[in-house]
Amino acid sequence: MKSIDIVVATEQSYINPPASHWRAIQVVQEDNAVVEAFQKLGFHAIRKGWDDPDFCWDESKCVLIRTTWNYSENFDKFQSWLNQVNKSCHLFNSLPIIQWNINKNYLHDMEQKGVNVVPTVYASSCISLKEVMKARNWPEIVIKPVVSAGALDTYLISYHDVEKYQPLFEKLVMEKEMMVQPLQKNILQSGEKSCIVFENRFSHAIRKIPKLGDFRVQEVYGGKVEAYMPNEEEKKFAEKAIACAPYPVQYARVDFTQDQDNNPVLMELELIEPELFFRFDTQAAMRLARTIQNCLVKNSKI
Repeated sequence: MKSIDIVVATEQSYINPPASHWRAIQVVQEDNAVVEAFQKLGFHAIRKGWDDPDFCWDESKCVLIRTTWNYSENFDKFQSWLNQVNKSCHLFNSLPIIQWNINKNYLHDMEQKGVNVVPTVYASSCISLKEVMKARNWPEIVIKPVVSAGALDTYLISYHDVEKYQPLFEKLVMEKEMMVQPLQKNILQSGEKSCIVFENRFSHAIRKIPKLGDFRVQEVYGGKVEAYMPNEEEKKFAEKAIACAPYPVQYARVDFTQDQDNNPVLMELELIEPELFFRFDTQAAMRLARTIQNCLVKNSKI
């Protein structure tokens, strides 16, 4: 008999962070909001680091992936952990959707299904960034790995500076597959918007605005996060994006901005460990917990 109903998975560095680390403390608070929501529903729920070498995952019925944000730096180990957990636990989101979403090549699938996606060139070997920019008429580009989180190894490059960045790009592409996209200038003015959706139902939304002089919206780079109320077009865009996923999705964050024609354009569809910004909606953690509960009941797992 398994002793734990649900483990909310984080990473070890977020288990007992120093009080001075505001970002980590924020992570703990948001993770704990989900744990407490599960407990209110009668589940025995705890929080553990996916990279905890001493924890026995076989003791849990269900694992909810939340703030495992160091996975891209430990990719093989994380993949092995996912496979191990999936053998003995009910995993959320499911392993097939994680495997599809873990590589940003999924954006090509979304585009093929009619979702407005930022144009992307994928590079698994060396290409000339200058030639890409000339051929596509892109005055500024963003390069980043196809497997990454938190803007790691992400750079904004202008045509004037492209030759200076070519050696760095060549070094990166020798280590990992990369992607090249045109800068979405609306991010600089109106930010990146995110709709959080649980089981195909809109929950809440936020907007991330980069600090002046930067293009990265993450708080760690000085970005600002605020509550946001999307219009109906934006909600429908988010719902369409999720509907195009190849497997059922229990939680998602749809990141988008406006393209040059002022239409929503998909930046990323986050289905593995998206920050869900519970601090902007006090009922959101309970909505997620009920979503997982409903799925477990439907699949006769509880």
